[in-house]
Amino acid sequence: MKLCYTGFIVILVPAYWWRHGSANFLWGSNVALLVTLLALWLESSLLVSMMALSVLIPELGWAVDFTVRLIAGPEVVSFRGTSYMFATGLLTR
Repeated sequence: MKLCYTGFIVILVPAYWWRHGSANFLWGSNVALLVTLLALWLESSLLVSMMALSVLIPELGWAVDFTVRLIAGPEVVSFRGTSYMFATGLLTR
């Protein structure tokens, strides 16, 4: 598990850094990815539980919002957490 996750991070971090820049790693989900790597190597249940508590609810809310918008249409949901995913003309690079 440690080696697979480490390999994933070794590929993900340079790709994210190149595409989005270093500031992208200040987002909660990206911080959780890196701290989870540390928690795996230190075998720290405290770090794992901290990341789960800090990221789980917002990420689940985002996933539910995105799924509902994908199925029902972007104008159905009043929560606008995933509006940018359905906006046209935002593609860069």
